Amino acid sequence: MKNLKLALKLALGFGLVLVIALILGGFAMWRMSDATHSANGLVNEKIPEVTVANNVQKATMLTMYEIRGYGLTGEDSFHTAGLKHLESVKEHLKAAKDLGTKYAGLEQLKTAAEKAEVKALEYEQLVNDTRANDKAMDGNRSQMDANAQAFVKICYSYLETQNKAFDADTENNIAMDKLRQRNLKINLLGEATRSSSRMPRNISTPSAPSWRRCAPSPRRRSICSRWLSARKPPMTTKPP
Repeated sequence: MKNLKLALKLALGFGLVLVIALILGGFAMWRMSDATHSANGLVNEKIPEVTVANNVQKATMLTMYEIRGYGLTGEDSFHTAGLKHLESVKEHLKAAKDLGTKYAGLEQLKTAAEKAEVKALEYEQLVNDTRANDKAMDGNRSQMDANAQAFVKICYSYLETQNKAFDADTENNIAMDKLRQRNLKINLLGEATRSSSRMPRNISTPSAPSWRRCAPSPRRRSICSRWLSARKPPMTTKPP
């Protein structure tokens, strides 16, 4: 090295510096390329993956909220909103599958979206079954309501007839046995209507006569009590 000329030494020095610079530059470019690849993966894969997963979760929660409200109240508005959110769930799941198909690194997202889509379709079928069952129950309630109204009307009509007949019998001094039989009919009918009014019912009968109207009238009870306690039976009747 001592025998080399100064110009050659300078050339060797600058050459060595240039080689080191090239090595450092190549390493920096390799690191920048790796960072660029990671950034592209973050922008094109990870962020969309998180976004679509959040969209699926949000739509799912809204669907469950609306359908639960429909199950508790039977309101059509909850059912309509639930189906709307359920369609959003299926759309977001399709977007998740497309994203997983586009990028090989999101294979797990695609698999999870396919499984979730199957469950979403099963849930949709259950919602439809619930809707059909509710419609059938509404029909049953309507029939029960009509039957209840008919039952109350018949009971009230018959009880009113018996009360009038009882009043007529008391005026005509009918035999004690017949009065007892008629009184038994009225008591049994009143008990039947009172028992029916205590049954659990999910229906209302606003147009039907009041259940209380089927109870024995105070006047009938008073006449019956006075008749049975104070009046002697006619001679035509047999002793009790």
